[in-house]
Amino acid sequence: MATIDEGGYFGEMSLLTGDVRSATVIAQGDAMVLEIAADLFRKMAVEAPHAIERIGVEAITRRSELNQTRHAARDVAVADAPAGLLSRMKRFLRLTQS
Repeated sequence: MATIDEGGYFGEMSLLTGDVRSATVIAQGDAMVLEIAADLFRKMAVEAPHAIERIGVEAITRRSELNQTRHAARDVAVADAPAGLLSRMKRFLRLTQS
């Protein structure tokens, strides 16, 4: 999960690679969103290749950070799983008061 600051962007991986979108974005308040079509983005890339390279580097960084967050969340879930399972088993067998 990530928070995008004002003026930020999302969807760059799909736009840069053609991959299927892999994220869901939810605004925490009012937001103005500008969609850039692939054809327009290609034209911008031809006119300003350095800008596209910068977006690409930021996309790689963002993907790496998201992967680290996912792995950390998975590790917490795996660590908590035995206790959660044990708790569910005790409730099911009516070995606890809850």
